[in-house]
Parts: sequence; structure tokens; C-alpha cells
Amino acid sequence: MADRGTISEDKRVKLYLCNEEGQWDDQGTGYVSVQKAPSGRYNIVMRSETEAESWGQLAVVLNTPLSMNDIYEMQGDTLLVWEDPFMSQHLALSFQS
Repeated sequence: MADRGTISEDKRVKLYLCNEEGQWDDQGTGYVSVQKAPSGRYNIVMRSETEAESWGQLAVVLNTPLSMNDIYEMQGDTLLVWEDPFMSQHLALSFQS
């Protein structure tokens, strides 16, 4: 599934967003990678496991710049959580085996 600009191997994850009540809402399962954007920045990009665009590519459900600040926290072996400054949102990626 890797394409040009992808600098990491796709990993299967489940995406969660924290709602206004402080509960984690499941946003679906897909494949996440770090990709170099045309601007030269690196982005965290997640494509849906099940939803496809009209041209057959898996739909992008997360595309946010990778922060160089220390905002990411691993909880256990499989959960990455952070407050995304670009989206003003708390996010979590649960890595699937």
C-alpha cells in the first residue's frame, strides 16, 4: 500500500477522537503511515480500511502534520495519544497486530 512520499511502512490502526464529554469515539480502522508532503513537511496519514474514493484509492480519514514538539505519548505497547495542535483535537491510534 506504500506509495511515493511514504517514509514508513503502513500499520493497521484504529483511530479515536475525544468528544466534548471526554469520551473516545471510534472513527474506524485503517492503515497509517508517515508521508512527505509537497511542502516538505511530514504528515501522519491514515486511510480507511473499508471506505474508498471514487477512483478506487482508500479514503483518507486523517491527514495531519507531524509535530516536532513532544506531544505524542505511548500508553502501553499499542496506543499512541496526543493533542493535535493543527486540529485542536485529542486523538489516539490503537495499533493492531
